[in-house]
Amino acid sequence: NTMTLVILMVVLRGRTPPRLGVPCYKSPPLTSRLLVTQVCGSTPAPHTVILVNSAALNFKRRSVIRETWGNASLHADIGMKVQILFLLGHPEIRDVKPITDLLSRERQRGDVLTIDSVDNYSNNIFKHMA
Repeated sequence: NTMTLVILMVVLRGRTPPRLGVPCYKSPPLTSRLLVTQVCGSTPAPHTVILVNSAALNFKRRSVIRETWGNASLHADIGMKVQILFLLGHPEIRDVKPITDLLSRERQRGDVLTIDSVDNYSNNIFKHMA
């Protein structure tokens, strides 16, 4: 799994694309809700918001982004405020207690949005729609 920068995502709800001839994933009803809502609302408002699709176990990858191109001080040097938001769901593992503890500490940074949905490939689109 790699993190991806999402610019635009389109959902074809159960229809067959004209050229592919295979049915698309039929999406369940949108019932996902944000579990962390106080990420936005900073002053001054950012010039750009970058949504980064991530998974709960990708702590190191998020850390690398925060230290490199996602570092706010890099953008402040050129007079731009850029907000990085990592989009997560619930991990698909049995023992989630250690993961939940780590994520709660990471959420204090204010750049993690979590939806109330299992984090798997089929649900990636719902992280962006929530």
